[in-house]
Amino acid sequence: MSQANNKLKTLPIGISNWSQLRKRDMFFVDKTDKLRSLVVAKNKIFLSRPRRMGKSMLCSMLEDLFNNGTINFEGTAIYDQWPEQPGAFPVIRLTFVDIAGDTKREFEQSLIGALVDAYGNAGFHEVEEYENKYKTLDRFLKALKPISRDNELVFIIDEWDHPLSSNLGEKAKYNIALSALKCFYSWLRSIDSFRFILVTGIMRYSSASLFTGQDIRDISMDPDYASLVGYTHEELVTCYAPYIKEAARVLGLSEAELIAELQAYYDGFCFDEKAEVKLYSPWDINQFFDRVTPGAESDYHPEFKAFWMNSSNAAQALKEFLSHRPTDLEALCQLKYEGTDLTTDDLATPVNFDEVTASQLLAESGYLTIKSIVSGAQSNNKTYHCGLPNLEVLEEFDLVLMRFIGAKSKKSINEVSALKAAIKTALLQGDIKAVCARINELLSGILSDTFRFPHEPLYRTLIAGWFRDIADEVREETPNYQGRSDIELKIGDKFYVFELKLIHNITENDRKRSLKDRYGLLKAATKQIIAKGYAVNHHTAGKPVIGVALVISNMRRCIAAWHKFDATGSSCGRIHTVNLFTKYLEESGLAGNSR
Repeated sequence: MSQANNKLKTLPIGISNWSQLRKRDMFFVDKTDKLRSLVVAKNKIFLSRPRRMGKSMLCSMLEDLFNNGTINFEGTAIYDQWPEQPGAFPVIRLTFVDIAGDTKREFEQSLIGALVDAYGNAGFHEVEEYENKYKTLDRFLKALKPISRDNELVFIIDEWDHPLSSNLGEKAKYNIALSALKCFYSWLRSIDSFRFILVTGIMRYSSASLFTGQDIRDISMDPDYASLVGYTHEELVTCYAPYIKEAARVLGLSEAELIAELQAYYDGFCFDEKAEVKLYSPWDINQFFDRVTPGAESDYHPEFKAFWMNSSNAAQALKEFLSHRPTDLEALCQLKYEGTDLTTDDLATPVNFDEVTASQLLAESGYLTIKSIVSGAQSNNKTYHCGLPNLEVLEEFDLVLMRFIGAKSKKSINEVSALKAAIKTALLQGDIKAVCARINELLSGILSDTFRFPHEPLYRTLIAGWFRDIADEVREETPNYQGRSDIELKIGDKFYVFELKLIHNITENDRKRSLKDRYGLLKAATKQIIAKGYAVNHHTAGKPVIGVALVISNMRRCIAAWHKFDATGSSCGRIHTVNLFTKYLEESGLAGNSR
């Protein structure tokens, strides 16, 4: 452990309790500068963010401020700005993450139990007697009404929609949760003597009564609160400067290189109606740097992993949606690379169970994020271009799609595993001919329904997905100073860059044109890799690169031609042709002219 490592504070991994964080003197980024303006009026506030973006810590900070004042906030922006006296307004703190039940009675009892605990923690211990006395949620809430009416309460409700969003694939369970939530939020809206209400979550459901009457202020896309949770790039490079320095040392990178990698993998979440503020998930950043903090094992190095995706439940929500709803797979593949346009109404208007679209689910759960304003910049219903925010989300999105596609394969799990193992061996040996043959075998196992309207993004998703299971690292659409490569992968001591081209609208009888197109597209793909300097990035500097051009036949749904060429190893990416072998070109006598 280095001397610098010993000076770093412990990061709050899994800690969402503000007072506990301060008592243990853990690291934090001060996010309190907007809290006064948030509570200065008698407001009902709704904030939508994906999970693991910092909503629970926000809830804990507000609970601590209302209960204890600024005793735990010394050195923060809110310390001299908080407007209320400690304990003046009892806090009812709820989280719906653990409230569940397979029947109406079970769900209501789970919610009643949570309310008993919340009111008891706020000092209303008489509520403990209500649990046995009032067996239904409606009667229980009526019993709570006098307490809630006679006291100016603060309600802080985290993950309000979790029982609904986690059951988008099961309408019966969704309706059970909806019935109870509708009852609860109708009751909450009827309380006029509150001091402040904050509700956080992911989705907006119109039939749950929370948004009925529009008397709740939705700040989810408000530019003033765009960075209320999550870290900006400036916060990353300034607040985490000593962690960046230590991680760069451990990984053998410059600080600029490490920051560029962090930005590529984890930056890019945007919830701002002006499309200006980009954010990192705190969970990603803390998990990454935790490996250089005190107590970390000496050989436990930082790694670029899907920390946020693996803990946010976003992948599970998408899997459930895909498995139970008719979905255009090719549209999802197209969306992955090109994004989609969504309006303010698409992003913020409450919906019912049957109205939830794949794009809305992707946007609310964090798969899609605002990239730019397409039109209506001065209107109330802007049109935004939305896309995947970063490499972490791209890789996990691919995994979900590949599992979905795998369920439609004619080949067994063992057959697919054997073919992927053969591809790995061939890549390690540099045998592209064998790689293509095995990929074609995998393609032949995909049911024809998947290829109703085949296009390049679908093939790119499939090939990159299979590579991702066997390679050390796979990147898609990797940018450099002139363009974006289709697929880059590192395996063993080899680094590959792939460019895909697709032959459209050919027939069985159009063999002459087919051959011409294959050869022409191979040359075009090769020229594109060379001319645009694909794989010329800091992560490939000084490393030999193998370029591969692939031409895919839509008619045959397979790789029809391939071209492998070696890089000179220079950072400028200058590459010369080594060989060209395809069945079709050899048969046509064109192979001898390939250099």
